[in-house]
Amino acid sequence: MKISVILPCFNGAQTIAVQLEALVNQQWSGLWEVVVVNNGSTDNSVEIVEQYRDRLPNLQIVDAYTPPGPRLGVSHSYNVGLNAATGDAFVFCEADDEVASDWLAAMANALSKFEFVAGALEHKRLNEAWLSVAQDQGAQSEGLVDVTYPPYLPFAFGVVLKM
Repeated sequence: MKISVILPCFNGAQTIAVQLEALVNQQWSGLWEVVVVNNGSTDNSVEIVEQYRDRLPNLQIVDAYTPPGPRLGVSHSYNVGLNAATGDAFVFCEADDEVASDWLAAMANALSKFEFVAGALEHKRLNEAWLSVAQDQGAQSEGLVDVTYPPYLPFAFGVVLKM
């Protein structure tokens, strides 16, 4: 199984190096690639990502924004990344996240047993204390997000799937 890590980015220069370092330090020896999806960044995000070409396996940088058209959101970026990906399993993270060193191995292991998995989110490490309180101590820190009004069902952030 080859895993494609899809990582959308819009003006992530202040945070993306943390995520890329976390990906460099993954403790998994299987086949994988990183697809960074630039959604029209105007900072030096892409230049930072370029510095990781020799440290990340099969790094791709793809564009999700075509000027002068409208900049579409993060869902569009994920879709562009999925179209460019060459893996048969897909994991999602973002430019302002930091995955754990065993994240890829844990996702690969779970995907060997299930078609759809999601991991817990830790909100306190990268966020100011006031933000964790404002987010009710962090969605999906224990179990799936439960939306209490119809017609919505529980859902997951950071979804991982196998095709």
